[in-house]
Amino acid sequence: MESAECVPSALGRLPFNNTVLKKLPIDDSDQPGSRVVPEACFSRVRALQPLVRPVFVALSQSALSLLGLSAQEVLSDPLGPEYLSGSRLLPGSEPAAHCYCGHQFGLFAGQLGDGAVMYLGEVESCAHGRWEVQVKGAGVTPYSRYCLLPLTSQDQICPHMVSTYVDTTFWTHLMDKVDIYTSGTVFLLVMTRTARLVAQWQCVGFCHGVLNTDNMSILGLTLDYGPFGFMERFDPDFVSNASDKKRRYSYQSQPSVCRWNLARLAEALGSELDPAEAGAVLDEFMPTYKAFYLSIMRKKLGLVRIEEVEDRELVSDLLRVMHNTGADFTNTFRLLSCVPWPEEGDSERATVGSVVDLILEQWGVCELAMILSLAQTNPLMFGMVADSPGMTEQLELLGRLKELVETNQDDLKRKQRDDWIHWIGQYRMRLGRECDSTSDLPVIIKERLKVMNGINPRVVLRNYIAQNAIQAAEKGDFSEVRVLKVLEKPYSDPETLFGPDGCGEVEHSGAELDVAYDGKPPAWAQTLCVT
Repeated sequence: MESAECVPSALGRLPFNNTVLKKLPIDDSDQPGSRVVPEACFSRVRALQPLVRPVFVALSQSALSLLGLSAQEVLSDPLGPEYLSGSRLLPGSEPAAHCYCGHQFGLFAGQLGDGAVMYLGEVESCAHGRWEVQVKGAGVTPYSRYCLLPLTSQDQICPHMVSTYVDTTFWTHLMDKVDIYTSGTVFLLVMTRTARLVAQWQCVGFCHGVLNTDNMSILGLTLDYGPFGFMERFDPDFVSNASDKKRRYSYQSQPSVCRWNLARLAEALGSELDPAEAGAVLDEFMPTYKAFYLSIMRKKLGLVRIEEVEDRELVSDLLRVMHNTGADFTNTFRLLSCVPWPEEGDSERATVGSVVDLILEQWGVCELAMILSLAQTNPLMFGMVADSPGMTEQLELLGRLKELVETNQDDLKRKQRDDWIHWIGQYRMRLGRECDSTSDLPVIIKERLKVMNGINPRVVLRNYIAQNAIQAAEKGDFSEVRVLKVLEKPYSDPETLFGPDGCGEVEHSGAELDVAYDGKPPAWAQTLCVT
Protein backbone atom coordinates (compact mmCIF):
# COMPACT_ATOMS: atom_id res chain seq x y z
CA MET A 1 0.00 0.00 0.00
CA GLU A 2 1.29 3.48 -0.90
CA SER A 3 2.24 5.54 2.17
CA ALA A 4 0.54 8.85 2.87
CA GLU A 5 3.85 10.62 2.36
CA CYS A 6 3.93 9.50 -1.29
CA VAL A 7 0.48 10.80 -2.17
CA PRO A 8 0.92 14.01 -4.19
CA SER A 9 -0.61 17.20 -2.85
CA ALA A 10 -3.48 19.00 -4.53
CA LEU A 11 -0.99 21.20 -6.37
CA GLY A 12 0.91 18.10 -7.44
CA ARG A 13 -2.28 16.60 -8.90
CA LEU A 14 -3.29 19.53 -11.12
CA PRO A 15 -4.56 18.14 -14.47
CA PHE A 16 -2.19 19.83 -16.93
CA ASN A 17 -3.01 19.59 -20.64
CA ASN A 18 -0.57 21.90 -22.38
CA THR A 19 -2.42 22.32 -25.65
CA VAL A 20 -0.49 25.28 -27.01
CA LEU A 21 2.83 23.42 -26.89
CA LYS A 22 1.31 20.56 -28.85
CA LYS A 23 -0.20 22.67 -31.62
CA LEU A 24 2.21 25.56 -32.26
CA PRO A 25 5.89 25.65 -33.31
CA ILE A 26 8.28 25.36 -30.34
CA ASP A 27 11.87 26.53 -30.01
CA ASP A 28 13.84 23.77 -28.21
CA SER A 29 17.22 25.50 -28.27
CA ASP A 30 19.45 25.37 -25.19
CA GLN A 31 21.22 28.61 -26.17
CA PRO A 32 21.16 30.97 -23.15
CA GLY A 33 20.47 34.69 -23.09
CA SER A 34 18.48 37.08 -25.26
CA ARG A 35 18.42 36.09 -28.92
CA VAL A 36 16.43 36.04 -32.13
CA VAL A 37 14.06 33.08 -32.16
CA PRO A 38 13.15 32.02 -35.72
CA GLU A 39 9.96 30.24 -36.74
CA ALA A 40 8.57 29.58 -33.26
CA CYS A 41 5.66 30.76 -31.12
CA PHE A 42 7.14 29.55 -27.82
CA SER A 43 10.59 28.82 -26.41
CA ARG A 44 11.07 26.19 -23.77
CA VAL A 45 12.65 27.43 -20.54
CA ARG A 46 15.16 24.90 -19.23
CA ALA A 47 15.89 26.29 -15.78
CA LEU A 48 13.85 28.07 -13.14
CA GLN A 49 15.37 30.66 -10.86
CA PRO A 50 14.42 29.63 -7.31
CA LEU A 51 13.74 32.13 -4.56
CA VAL A 52 15.30 31.71 -1.12
CA ARG A 53 12.67 30.44 1.33
CA PRO A 54 9.56 31.90 -0.36
CA VAL A 55 6.47 32.36 1.81
CA PHE A 56 2.85 33.20 1.06
CA VAL A 57 1.79 36.78 1.72
CA ALA A 58 -1.74 36.52 0.31
CA LEU A 59 -3.95 34.02 -1.49
CA SER A 60 -6.92 34.63 -3.75
CA GLN A 61 -9.53 31.97 -3.11
CA SER A 62 -11.48 33.03 -6.20
CA ALA A 63 -8.42 32.43 -8.40
CA LEU A 64 -7.60 29.11 -6.70
CA SER A 65 -11.19 27.98 -7.25
CA LEU A 66 -10.67 28.26 -11.01
CA LEU A 67 -8.09 25.47 -10.64
CA GLY A 68 -10.29 23.43 -8.33
CA LEU A 69 -8.15 24.28 -5.29
CA SER A 70 -8.90 25.62 -1.83
CA ALA A 71 -6.76 27.98 0.20
CA GLN A 72 -6.47 25.33 2.90
CA GLU A 73 -5.07 22.78 0.44
CA VAL A 74 -2.47 25.22 -0.80
CA LEU A 75 -1.50 26.52 2.63
CA SER A 76 -1.09 23.00 3.99
CA ASP A 77 1.29 22.03 1.16
CA PRO A 78 4.87 22.55 2.39
CA LEU A 79 5.97 22.96 -1.23
CA GLY A 80 3.16 25.38 -2.08
CA PRO A 81 5.23 28.59 -1.95
CA GLU A 82 7.93 27.01 -4.12
CA TYR A 83 5.42 25.73 -6.67
CA LEU A 84 3.51 28.98 -7.00
CA SER A 85 6.57 31.23 -7.04
CA GLY A 86 8.12 29.28 -9.90
CA SER A 87 10.94 28.05 -7.66
CA ARG A 88 9.96 24.41 -8.11
CA LEU A 89 8.43 22.76 -11.16
CA LEU A 90 4.79 21.75 -10.78
CA PRO A 91 4.26 18.13 -11.90
CA GLY A 92 2.90 18.20 -15.45
CA SER A 93 3.95 21.79 -16.16
CA GLU A 94 6.24 22.71 -19.06
CA PRO A 95 7.83 26.16 -18.63
CA ALA A 96 7.91 28.20 -21.83
CA ALA A 97 8.07 31.82 -22.95
CA HIS A 98 5.82 33.27 -25.63
CA CYS A 99 7.46 34.80 -28.71
CA TYR A 100 5.56 37.59 -30.42
CA CYS A 101 6.00 40.89 -32.22
CA GLY A 102 3.92 44.02 -32.34
CA HIS A 103 3.55 47.76 -32.65
CA GLN A 104 4.72 49.80 -29.68
CA PHE A 105 3.58 53.44 -29.51
CA GLY A 106 2.59 53.22 -33.16
CA LEU A 107 5.82 51.76 -34.54
CA PHE A 108 6.52 48.14 -35.45
CA ALA A 109 8.99 46.87 -32.84
CA GLY A 110 10.10 43.55 -34.34
CA GLN A 111 10.56 40.52 -32.11
CA LEU A 112 9.28 40.91 -28.59
CA GLY A 113 8.31 38.16 -26.17
CA ASP A 114 7.82 37.16 -22.55
CA GLY A 115 10.92 38.36 -20.77
CA ALA A 116 9.53 38.21 -17.25
CA VAL A 117 6.32 36.17 -17.45
CA MET A 118 6.59 32.42 -17.95
CA TYR A 119 3.96 29.97 -19.17
CA LEU A 120 3.79 26.87 -16.94
CA GLY A 121 0.96 25.08 -18.68
CA GLU A 122 -2.80 24.75 -19.00
CA VAL A 123 -4.92 23.18 -16.28
CA GLU A 124 -8.04 21.61 -17.73
CA SER A 125 -11.03 19.90 -16.13
CA CYS A 126 -14.69 19.38 -16.92
CA ALA A 127 -15.75 21.18 -13.74
CA HIS A 128 -13.58 24.28 -14.05
CA GLY A 129 -12.71 24.65 -17.74
CA ARG A 130 -9.23 25.44 -19.07
CA TRP A 131 -6.91 27.99 -17.47
CA GLU A 132 -3.37 28.96 -18.35
CA VAL A 133 -1.02 29.13 -15.37
CA GLN A 134 1.79 31.69 -15.43
CA VAL A 135 4.43 32.96 -13.04
CA LYS A 136 6.45 36.15 -13.19
CA GLY A 137 10.12 36.55 -12.37
CA ALA A 138 10.84 32.81 -12.26
CA GLY A 139 13.84 32.85 -14.57
CA VAL A 140 15.54 34.10 -17.70
CA THR A 141 13.95 33.60 -21.13
CA PRO A 142 15.25 34.30 -24.66
CA TYR A 143 13.18 37.49 -24.54
CA SER A 144 14.50 38.86 -21.22
CA ARG A 145 15.77 42.38 -21.80
CA TYR A 146 19.19 43.20 -20.41
CA CYS A 147 19.79 46.29 -22.53
CA LEU A 148 18.10 48.47 -25.08
CA LEU A 149 18.97 46.18 -28.00
CA PRO A 150 16.15 45.84 -30.54
CA LEU A 151 15.99 42.48 -32.27
CA THR A 152 14.10 41.56 -35.40
CA SER A 153 13.98 38.79 -37.97
CA GLN A 154 12.62 38.13 -41.43
CA ASP A 155 11.16 34.80 -40.36
CA GLN A 156 7.38 34.54 -40.28
CA ILE A 157 4.86 32.19 -38.72
CA CYS A 158 2.09 31.23 -41.09
CA PRO A 159 -1.12 32.97 -39.93
CA HIS A 160 -3.05 29.84 -40.93
CA MET A 161 -1.11 27.77 -38.37
CA VAL A 162 -1.94 30.18 -35.55
CA SER A 163 -5.58 30.65 -36.60
CA THR A 164 -6.10 26.84 -36.72
CA TYR A 165 -4.96 26.73 -33.06
CA VAL A 166 -7.24 29.61 -32.06
CA ASP A 167 -10.22 28.08 -33.86
CA THR A 168 -9.99 24.69 -32.15
CA THR A 169 -9.18 26.14 -28.72
CA PHE A 170 -11.39 29.23 -28.37
CA TRP A 171 -13.88 29.32 -31.24
CA THR A 172 -15.12 25.73 -31.28
CA HIS A 173 -18.73 26.97 -31.48
CA LEU A 174 -17.88 28.44 -34.90
CA MET A 175 -16.22 25.35 -36.34
CA ASP A 176 -19.31 24.41 -38.34
CA LYS A 177 -18.74 27.51 -40.46
CA VAL A 178 -16.55 27.35 -43.55
CA ASP A 179 -13.45 29.57 -43.75
CA ILE A 180 -14.39 31.48 -40.62
CA TYR A 181 -11.44 33.87 -40.94
CA THR A 182 -11.95 34.56 -44.63
CA SER A 183 -15.63 35.21 -44.00
CA GLY A 184 -14.74 37.69 -41.26
CA THR A 185 -16.74 35.82 -38.62
CA VAL A 186 -13.93 35.62 -36.07
CA PHE A 187 -12.67 39.13 -36.83
CA LEU A 188 -16.19 40.41 -36.17
CA LEU A 189 -16.22 38.55 -32.86
CA VAL A 190 -12.80 39.95 -31.90
CA MET A 191 -13.97 43.45 -32.82
CA THR A 192 -17.13 43.09 -30.74
CA ARG A 193 -15.26 41.79 -27.70
CA THR A 194 -12.70 44.56 -27.99
CA ALA A 195 -15.39 47.22 -28.28
CA ARG A 196 -17.13 45.83 -25.19
CA LEU A 197 -13.88 45.73 -23.23
CA VAL A 198 -12.86 49.32 -23.93
CA ALA A 199 -16.40 50.49 -23.14
CA GLN A 200 -16.09 48.79 -19.76
CA TRP A 201 -12.72 50.50 -19.22
CA GLN A 202 -14.14 53.93 -20.03
CA CYS A 203 -17.09 53.44 -17.72
CA VAL A 204 -14.91 52.84 -14.65
CA GLY A 205 -12.25 55.40 -15.53
CA PHE A 206 -9.60 52.77 -16.25
CA CYS A 207 -6.54 53.75 -18.28
CA HIS A 208 -4.39 50.84 -19.51
CA GLY A 209 -1.25 52.90 -19.97
CA VAL A 210 0.50 50.88 -22.69
CA LEU A 211 -2.03 49.87 -25.33
CA ASN A 212 0.54 48.42 -27.72
CA THR A 213 -0.78 45.72 -30.05
CA ASP A 214 1.07 42.99 -28.13
CA ASN A 215 -0.78 43.99 -24.95
CA MET A 216 -4.21 43.18 -26.35
CA SER A 217 -6.10 39.89 -26.52
CA ILE A 218 -8.40 38.59 -29.25
CA LEU A 219 -10.52 37.20 -26.40
CA GLY A 220 -11.39 40.69 -25.19
CA LEU A 221 -9.40 40.44 -21.95
CA THR A 222 -7.29 43.04 -20.16
CA LEU A 223 -3.64 42.03 -20.50
CA ASP A 224 -0.28 43.28 -19.22
CA TYR A 225 -1.06 45.30 -16.12
CA GLY A 226 1.83 47.75 -16.11
CA PRO A 227 1.54 51.51 -15.55
CA PHE A 228 -2.26 51.37 -15.53
CA GLY A 229 -4.37 53.63 -13.40
CA PHE A 230 -7.90 54.59 -12.44
CA MET A 231 -8.73 58.24 -12.91
CA GLU A 232 -9.32 60.23 -9.77
CA ARG A 233 -10.29 63.73 -10.92
CA PHE A 234 -12.11 63.26 -14.23
CA ASP A 235 -9.94 64.37 -17.13
CA PRO A 236 -10.50 63.08 -20.69
CA ASP A 237 -6.78 63.51 -21.36
CA PHE A 238 -5.72 61.55 -18.29
CA VAL A 239 -2.59 59.46 -18.92
CA SER A 240 -1.64 56.84 -16.36
CA ASN A 241 1.84 56.24 -17.80
CA ALA A 242 4.12 59.19 -17.09
CA SER A 243 6.49 58.12 -19.87
CA ASP A 244 3.73 58.56 -22.49
CA LYS A 245 4.74 62.15 -23.15
CA LYS A 246 2.69 62.47 -26.34
CA ARG A 247 -0.45 61.13 -24.61
CA ARG A 248 -0.96 58.48 -27.26
CA TYR A 249 -2.69 56.21 -24.75
CA SER A 250 -4.77 58.79 -22.90
CA TYR A 251 -8.15 57.86 -21.47
CA GLN A 252 -10.15 59.44 -24.28
CA SER A 253 -7.87 57.93 -26.96
CA GLN A 254 -8.37 54.33 -25.88
CA PRO A 255 -11.33 53.51 -28.18
CA SER A 256 -9.59 54.84 -31.30
CA VAL A 257 -6.33 53.11 -30.33
CA CYS A 258 -8.18 49.80 -29.99
CA ARG A 259 -9.60 50.26 -33.47
CA TRP A 260 -6.12 51.05 -34.79
CA ASN A 261 -4.79 47.88 -33.17
CA LEU A 262 -7.58 45.84 -34.76
CA ALA A 263 -6.52 47.20 -38.15
CA ARG A 264 -2.98 45.94 -37.48
CA LEU A 265 -4.42 42.53 -36.61
CA ALA A 266 -6.27 42.48 -39.94
CA GLU A 267 -3.00 43.24 -41.73
CA ALA A 268 -1.19 40.47 -39.86
CA LEU A 269 -3.82 37.91 -40.85
CA GLY A 270 -3.07 38.69 -44.48
CA SER A 271 -4.77 36.35 -46.92
CA GLU A 272 -6.64 34.65 -44.07
CA LEU A 273 -8.98 37.64 -43.91
CA ASP A 274 -10.83 39.19 -46.83
CA PRO A 275 -9.79 42.88 -46.99
CA ALA A 276 -13.25 44.14 -47.90
CA GLU A 277 -14.89 42.31 -45.01
CA ALA A 278 -12.15 43.44 -42.65
CA GLY A 279 -12.83 47.05 -43.64
CA ALA A 280 -16.55 46.61 -43.09
CA VAL A 281 -15.95 45.16 -39.62
CA LEU A 282 -13.59 47.99 -38.70
CA ASP A 283 -16.22 50.52 -39.79
CA GLU A 284 -18.57 49.01 -37.21
CA PHE A 285 -16.14 49.36 -34.31
CA MET A 286 -17.00 52.87 -33.12
CA PRO A 287 -20.80 52.41 -33.41
CA THR A 288 -20.49 49.11 -31.54
CA TYR A 289 -18.30 50.69 -28.85
CA LYS A 290 -20.68 53.64 -28.41
CA ALA A 291 -23.66 51.31 -28.04
CA PHE A 292 -21.90 49.30 -25.31
CA TYR A 293 -20.73 52.50 -23.62
CA LEU A 294 -24.17 54.11 -23.52
CA SER A 295 -25.78 50.89 -22.30
CA ILE A 296 -23.37 50.72 -19.35
CA MET A 297 -23.68 54.44 -18.62
CA ARG A 298 -27.46 54.15 -18.44
CA LYS A 299 -27.05 51.52 -15.74
CA LYS A 300 -24.52 53.67 -13.89
CA LEU A 301 -27.20 56.39 -13.76
CA GLY A 302 -29.93 53.94 -12.78
CA LEU A 303 -31.84 54.37 -16.05
CA VAL A 304 -33.06 50.81 -16.36
CA ARG A 305 -36.64 50.92 -17.63
CA ILE A 306 -36.57 52.96 -20.83
CA GLU A 307 -34.01 54.26 -23.31
CA GLU A 308 -34.12 57.80 -24.68
CA VAL A 309 -32.07 59.31 -27.48
CA GLU A 310 -31.30 62.25 -25.18
CA ASP A 311 -29.54 59.95 -22.70
CA ARG A 312 -26.31 60.36 -24.63
CA GLU A 313 -26.46 64.13 -24.11
CA LEU A 314 -27.26 63.65 -20.41
CA VAL A 315 -24.09 61.57 -20.02
CA SER A 316 -21.99 64.07 -21.99
CA ASP A 317 -23.28 66.95 -19.86
CA LEU A 318 -22.43 65.00 -16.69
CA LEU A 319 -18.86 64.41 -17.82
CA ARG A 320 -18.50 68.09 -18.77
CA VAL A 321 -19.61 69.19 -15.28
CA MET A 322 -17.31 66.61 -13.68
CA HIS A 323 -14.40 67.89 -15.76
CA ASN A 324 -15.09 71.57 -15.06
CA THR A 325 -15.47 71.04 -11.32
CA GLY A 326 -12.65 68.52 -10.85
CA ALA A 327 -14.99 65.80 -9.59
CA ASP A 328 -13.65 62.39 -8.63
CA PHE A 329 -14.78 59.85 -11.25
CA THR A 330 -15.40 56.82 -9.02
CA ASN A 331 -16.85 58.64 -6.02
CA THR A 332 -19.14 60.84 -8.09
CA PHE A 333 -20.90 57.95 -9.79
CA ARG A 334 -21.23 56.17 -6.46
CA LEU A 335 -22.72 59.30 -4.88
CA LEU A 336 -25.31 59.74 -7.63
CA SER A 337 -27.29 56.87 -6.12
CA CYS A 338 -27.94 59.29 -3.21
CA VAL A 339 -29.80 61.71 -5.49
CA PRO A 340 -33.42 61.51 -4.28
CA TRP A 341 -36.22 60.48 -6.59
CA PRO A 342 -38.14 63.53 -7.86
CA GLU A 343 -41.31 64.45 -6.07
CA GLU A 344 -43.85 67.03 -7.13
CA GLY A 345 -43.30 70.41 -5.56
CA ASP A 346 -39.89 69.77 -4.00
CA SER A 347 -37.16 72.41 -4.15
CA GLU A 348 -34.25 71.32 -6.33
CA ARG A 349 -31.62 73.32 -4.46
CA ALA A 350 -32.79 72.23 -1.01
CA THR A 351 -33.41 68.60 -1.97
CA VAL A 352 -30.09 67.84 -3.64
CA GLY A 353 -27.85 70.24 -1.74
CA SER A 354 -26.32 67.60 0.53
CA VAL A 355 -25.39 65.37 -2.44
CA VAL A 356 -23.80 68.31 -4.25
CA ASP A 357 -21.78 69.13 -1.13
CA LEU A 358 -20.41 65.58 -1.05
CA ILE A 359 -19.46 65.71 -4.73
CA LEU A 360 -17.74 69.08 -4.31
CA GLU A 361 -15.60 67.74 -1.47
CA GLN A 362 -13.53 65.85 -4.01
CA TRP A 363 -9.82 66.27 -4.63
CA GLY A 364 -10.08 68.12 -7.95
CA VAL A 365 -11.93 71.10 -6.51
CA CYS A 366 -9.12 71.65 -4.02
CA GLU A 367 -6.65 71.48 -6.90
CA LEU A 368 -8.51 74.21 -8.79
CA ALA A 369 -8.73 76.33 -5.67
CA MET A 370 -4.98 75.96 -5.16
CA ILE A 371 -4.29 77.17 -8.73
CA LEU A 372 -6.68 80.07 -8.24
CA SER A 373 -5.10 81.03 -4.92
CA LEU A 374 -1.65 81.04 -6.51
CA ALA A 375 -2.86 83.24 -9.38
CA GLN A 376 -4.28 85.82 -6.95
CA THR A 377 -1.67 85.87 -4.21
CA ASN A 378 1.51 85.45 -6.25
CA PRO A 379 0.98 86.42 -9.91
CA LEU A 380 4.71 86.25 -10.68
CA MET A 381 5.02 82.67 -9.39
CA PHE A 382 1.79 81.73 -11.15
CA GLY A 383 3.21 83.06 -14.43
CA MET A 384 6.33 80.93 -14.02
CA VAL A 385 4.34 77.79 -13.20
CA ALA A 386 1.76 78.41 -15.92
CA ASP A 387 4.53 78.58 -18.52
CA SER A 388 5.52 74.99 -17.82
CA PRO A 389 4.18 72.57 -20.50
CA GLY A 390 2.28 70.43 -18.03
CA MET A 391 0.49 73.27 -16.25
CA THR A 392 -0.31 75.15 -19.44
CA GLU A 393 -1.78 72.02 -20.97
CA GLN A 394 -3.77 71.28 -17.83
CA LEU A 395 -5.24 74.78 -17.72
CA GLU A 396 -6.07 74.67 -21.41
CA LEU A 397 -7.77 71.31 -21.00
CA LEU A 398 -9.88 72.65 -18.15
CA GLY A 399 -10.67 75.75 -20.17
CA ARG A 400 -10.23 77.78 -17.01
CA LEU A 401 -7.20 80.07 -17.36
CA LYS A 402 -9.09 83.35 -17.90
CA GLU A 403 -11.84 82.40 -15.48
CA LEU A 404 -9.38 81.37 -12.76
CA VAL A 405 -7.50 84.64 -12.94
CA GLU A 406 -10.63 86.79 -12.93
CA THR A 407 -12.75 84.83 -10.43
CA ASN A 408 -12.41 84.61 -6.67
CA GLN A 409 -12.78 81.32 -4.83
CA ASP A 410 -16.26 82.03 -3.48
CA ASP A 411 -17.58 82.84 -6.97
CA LEU A 412 -15.92 79.73 -8.38
CA LYS A 413 -17.45 77.45 -5.74
CA ARG A 414 -20.84 79.07 -6.24
CA LYS A 415 -20.68 78.50 -10.01
CA GLN A 416 -19.59 74.90 -9.56
CA ARG A 417 -22.45 74.31 -7.15
CA ASP A 418 -24.93 75.86 -9.59
CA ASP A 419 -23.62 73.67 -12.43
CA TRP A 420 -24.16 70.53 -10.38
CA ILE A 421 -27.63 71.56 -9.20
CA HIS A 422 -28.63 72.27 -12.81
CA TRP A 423 -27.38 68.89 -14.08
CA ILE A 424 -28.94 66.97 -11.21
CA GLY A 425 -32.21 68.73 -12.00
CA GLN A 426 -32.05 67.39 -15.57
CA TYR A 427 -31.12 63.96 -14.20
CA ARG A 428 -34.09 63.88 -11.81
CA MET A 429 -36.46 64.86 -14.61
CA ARG A 430 -35.11 61.90 -16.59
CA LEU A 431 -35.52 59.62 -13.58
CA GLY A 432 -39.13 60.68 -13.34
CA ARG A 433 -39.80 59.41 -16.85
CA GLU A 434 -38.74 55.90 -15.74
CA CYS A 435 -42.08 55.61 -13.99
CA ASP A 436 -45.43 55.71 -15.80
CA SER A 437 -48.81 55.96 -14.15
CA THR A 438 -49.19 52.20 -13.75
CA SER A 439 -45.72 51.46 -12.44
CA ASP A 440 -44.94 50.46 -8.90
CA LEU A 441 -42.74 53.39 -7.79
CA PRO A 442 -41.17 51.72 -4.71
CA VAL A 443 -40.11 48.76 -6.86
CA ILE A 444 -38.55 51.06 -9.48
CA ILE A 445 -36.68 53.07 -6.83
CA LYS A 446 -35.34 49.87 -5.26
CA GLU A 447 -34.33 48.52 -8.67
CA ARG A 448 -32.53 51.77 -9.48
CA LEU A 449 -30.44 51.66 -6.30
CA LYS A 450 -29.63 47.97 -6.74
CA VAL A 451 -28.42 48.48 -10.31
CA MET A 452 -26.39 51.61 -9.52
CA ASN A 453 -24.69 50.15 -6.45
CA GLY A 454 -23.97 46.97 -8.37
CA ILE A 455 -22.22 48.68 -11.29
CA ASN A 456 -20.58 51.75 -9.69
CA PRO A 457 -17.64 50.46 -7.62
CA ARG A 458 -17.09 51.90 -4.19
CA VAL A 459 -13.41 51.01 -4.36
CA VAL A 460 -10.91 50.80 -7.23
CA LEU A 461 -7.17 50.20 -7.03
CA ARG A 462 -6.02 53.80 -6.89
CA ASN A 463 -2.28 54.38 -7.07
CA TYR A 464 -2.06 55.66 -3.52
CA ILE A 465 -3.70 52.49 -2.19
CA ALA A 466 -1.18 50.33 -4.03
CA GLN A 467 1.71 52.58 -2.94
CA ASN A 468 0.60 52.39 0.68
CA ALA A 469 0.71 48.58 0.53
CA ILE A 470 4.08 48.60 -1.26
CA GLN A 471 5.69 50.90 1.29
CA ALA A 472 4.43 48.77 4.18
CA ALA A 473 5.61 45.54 2.50
CA GLU A 474 9.08 46.99 1.96
CA LYS A 475 9.26 47.37 5.75
CA GLY A 476 8.15 43.78 6.30
CA ASP A 477 4.53 44.66 7.07
CA PHE A 478 2.17 42.72 4.81
CA SER A 479 -1.04 43.73 6.57
CA GLU A 480 -2.05 46.04 3.72
CA VAL A 481 -2.43 43.11 1.34
CA ARG A 482 -5.90 43.02 2.86
CA VAL A 483 -6.74 45.42 0.03
CA LEU A 484 -7.07 42.21 -2.03
CA LYS A 485 -10.19 41.39 -0.02
CA VAL A 486 -11.63 44.81 -0.78
CA LEU A 487 -10.91 44.60 -4.50
CA GLU A 488 -12.57 41.18 -4.70
CA LYS A 489 -15.77 42.93 -3.54
CA PRO A 490 -15.41 46.45 -4.97
CA TYR A 491 -19.09 47.30 -4.51
CA SER A 492 -19.09 46.64 -0.76
CA ASP A 493 -18.25 48.93 2.14
CA PRO A 494 -14.66 48.11 3.22
CA GLU A 495 -15.73 48.23 6.87
CA THR A 496 -18.12 45.33 6.27
CA LEU A 497 -15.08 43.25 5.26
CA PHE A 498 -12.73 44.34 8.04
CA GLY A 499 -14.91 45.72 10.77
CA PRO A 500 -14.28 49.12 12.35
CA ASP A 501 -10.88 48.01 13.67
CA GLY A 502 -9.59 47.27 10.18
CA CYS A 503 -9.23 43.53 10.76
CA GLY A 504 -12.33 41.43 10.02
CA GLU A 505 -11.81 38.51 7.67
CA VAL A 506 -8.11 39.05 7.10
CA GLU A 507 -5.76 37.07 9.28
CA HIS A 508 -3.49 40.04 9.95
CA SER A 509 -3.69 41.90 13.24
CA GLY A 510 -3.24 45.31 11.63
CA ALA A 511 -4.55 48.52 13.12
CA GLU A 512 -7.09 50.79 11.51
CA LEU A 513 -6.75 51.56 7.82
CA ASP A 514 -3.87 53.98 7.19
CA VAL A 515 -5.64 55.37 4.13
CA ALA A 516 -9.32 55.37 3.18
CA TYR A 517 -9.97 52.95 0.36
CA ASP A 518 -13.23 54.63 -0.64
CA GLY A 519 -12.77 58.22 0.48
CA LYS A 520 -11.09 61.36 -0.69
CA PRO A 521 -7.49 60.66 -1.81
CA PRO A 522 -4.80 61.97 0.57
CA ALA A 523 -2.79 65.02 -0.48
CA TRP A 524 0.36 62.96 -1.15
CA ALA A 525 -1.50 60.96 -3.80
CA GLN A 526 -0.99 63.88 -6.18
CA THR A 527 2.78 63.35 -6.10
CA LEU A 528 2.73 59.75 -7.35
CA CYS A 529 4.22 59.07 -10.79
CA VAL A 530 3.94 55.69 -12.53
CA THR A 531 5.96 54.71 -15.60
